Amino acid sequence: MNNKKSLYLHFLRFTHKSKINKTFIPLILSLIFFLIFVDIIVYHPQDTVTASDEPEQTMLEEPLKWEKDGLIYEAVAEYKIKGKVLSTQKLRTSYSTNGGWNQTDLGIGWKEMSDQSIIDQFEFRPNFNSLSLNFKSRQNDLKSYSHYHRQFSNNHISPKDKKTSRMISKINVGEIVSLEGYLVNIYNSKNQRIATSSLSRTDTIKTRKTGDCEVFWVENVTKSKTGNERYGLRLFNILGQFPNFIIKL
Repeated sequence: MNNKKSLYLHFLRFTHKSKINKTFIPLILSLIFFLIFVDIIVYHPQDTVTASDEPEQTMLEEPLKWEKDGLIYEAVAEYKIKGKVLSTQKLRTSYSTNGGWNQTDLGIGWKEMSDQSIIDQFEFRPNFNSLSLNFKSRQNDLKSYSHYHRQFSNNHISPKDKKTSRMISKINVGEIVSLEGYLVNIYNSKNQRIATSSLSRTDTIKTRKTGDCEVFWVENVTKSKTGNERYGLRLFNILGQFPNFIIKL
C-alpha cells in the first residue's frame, strides 16, 4: 500500500513541476476515454448469452421430508439453476397459498433467454403465483414463443434459513444468479398438499393442471459478477499502472 501511495505522489509531483503538463494531462485523459471505449466494445458486449447451461435436475430414489414453520416439505429432486433474473415477486402472507405459505417468486432465464437482446423482445407480467410472457411485437410467431418458453422458469422460492432469505431478498432483475437445493412438494399441518413442483422445463399451465412452476427449496445462493463490475475492476487496474508509466518517462 505504501509503495502505491509513493507512486501516486511521484505522479502528482511530476504533473505539478512539468512544463508540459498542460498537454500531457489531456493526453492521459484521452487515453483513458479510449480504453473505456475499447473495454465496452470488446470486453463488455451487451447482447450475449450470459447463462449457457440448462438447469440440472436429479431425481431422488426416495423423497426426503422435513418440517419448517408448521409446513412439511417433501423433496423429490436435487436442483441447480444458473440464469439471468427476469422478474421478482414477493407474495405477502395474506395472499400466499393455503396454510400461510410465504414465498418469493423469481423468473429465471438461461441460454437465449439470458441474452438481453432476446429478453427485450418480451413483456414479463408477474401475476399471483405465476409469470406470463408475451412478445412486444405481433410479428413474432408462435413457434418462436414455444422455443423461448422452454428456456425460462418461474420459481417459487422457499429459503432454507434467514441468511438465505436475506440473500434472496437482495436479488434484482438483470442479475446472474446460481441457486442450489431441492424441488419440493409442500403440505400443511393437516397433511394436505398445498404446492406441487413442476419436474419439467417444458410443461405449461395448459398441459399441467397443477401449474408449470418450480417449487424450489433453496440452500445455496451465488451472484455472478456482472459485466459492469468486471469492467470497473479492469479500469481500476489499468489506471493503477499510470504512475509506473510516468516514472519511466
